[in-house]
Amino acid sequence: MKVEWTNPAVDDVLAIKNYIARDSEAYAQRFAERMIRELTFGNYRIIYRLEEQRVLLLTVIHGARNLLALEPKPWELA
Repeated sequence: MKVEWTNPAVDDVLAIKNYIARDSEAYAQRFAERMIRELTFGNYRIIYRLEEQRVLLLTVIHGARNLLALEPKPWELA
């Protein structure tokens, strides 16, 4: 599976990383490496992480649910 990034998307991530790096270069690097992706399908959010050789689905959750209230946090799994 090949994932391709458009130039504007790469620019967005770099801008966010640079913004975080003003406070912490380490957190900025961690953000860029572990950034979680999200798709919306109907009323549901599909949250996933891209890894070297796979796409890891972390959760499928109704869009009205509060992700921050979930335990464990989906992005902390795996």
